[in-house]
Amino acid sequence: MAECFRPDYADVQSLKSLYSACFNESTSATDIMFKAVLNIKYAYAARFNGEIIAALYLLPCEIALDSATAQAHYLMGASTKKEYRGLGVMTQLIRFAVAQSEKQGDCYSVLEPASEELYSFYSRLGYREAYHSTVFDYDIQQNRKKHFNTCRLTKNSFDIWSGLRFNICKSIRGSVLWDESHLKACAEVNACYGGGVLGCEYGYAYYSSDAYGVFVNELVCKQELAESLLCSLGDELGVSRLSVRCPSGILNGRSVKMGMVLPLNDNKFPLDFEYNAYLGLSFD
Repeated sequence: MAECFRPDYADVQSLKSLYSACFNESTSATDIMFKAVLNIKYAYAARFNGEIIAALYLLPCEIALDSATAQAHYLMGASTKKEYRGLGVMTQLIRFAVAQSEKQGDCYSVLEPASEELYSFYSRLGYREAYHSTVFDYDIQQNRKKHFNTCRLTKNSFDIWSGLRFNICKSIRGSVLWDESHLKACAEVNACYGGGVLGCEYGYAYYSSDAYGVFVNELVCKQELAESLLCSLGDELGVSRLSVRCPSGILNGRSVKMGMVLPLNDNKFPLDFEYNAYLGLSFD
């Protein structure tokens, strides 16, 4: 049986090695994640014979509940050494970590499974599907015919964007709220994959790029100005098409699953979370 515990700074290198072995991240992205996101104070681990064999991180966040917010965490970086998978180690570790967070006042645990198969795994631990986003392909040249005005984009208006995101997501019951520090960290991670963030006073777009094109992994914008922002982004990046993901209601597209939630501290399962509750900014 593995022992679950709270690691300290002496364990950071072992945690980084485990993370690198389990996730297809670049070295630079891993370094940024551990500097800006995966703080040791958010870490939980399991060890066997003195060796760390599994780990996860509970990143603090808040949940929008009408006029109030609820304390929560985003479970990320769940990783187990290959030779110890399928033995129940991660199940044991999640239950240990979530129980600790519950004592600290967390009302909800949220996560985004890395694959479709993992939805079944997390459902056995009590998590239920709760988050959705809208995805679509956006043709810059075709929509340019609608004479959308372009705007001047910047890459560092995080104070404006964090307030804009809060106001948009706060109105959707159940949505996850992130602060300015999370937005900055996400921009650094995206920069490791040929991307970053660009926006203006009425919205922003986080994006990454590869041989297949440009993926906007979070678009948050005033609805009536979203297409102007996308056209400006396409012009700035010199591309004619964008693959976009955004909260429901900003632009039309296909609804896809984006995450799960587990109520804590005797909260009832949030059946009243809106169907279009949004997680987003999940460093995926």
